[in-house]
Amino acid sequence: MEETTEIETPLDYAVRVLAGGVRAEFARLIGVNRATVSCWASESRRAHGMAGTIPQGYIAKCLEIAREQEKPIELQRLVCGVRAPNDGEAPRIA
Repeated sequence: MEETTEIETPLDYAVRVLAGGVRAEFARLIGVNRATVSCWASESRRAHGMAGTIPQGYIAKCLEIAREQEKPIELQRLVCGVRAPNDGEAPRIA
């Protein structure tokens, strides 16, 4: 099988790990309207190169939610995009 080279954005990563891939649930968890999260993903609504990123003010909230849910999460992946995993499992922190 061919390995994917698709980039998983920080937003996609956070939604996958914290909210099971559901943006509306992610929005609820961090306390914003789901339209706000959709805007974060939109290339036409964000500054060049910022689509798919999480605004700095919400990174700490994502980390807090991960701790509350006892889910492993990587700060670097909340800030920088990485190659999407093929297996869909949440990454583990060593």
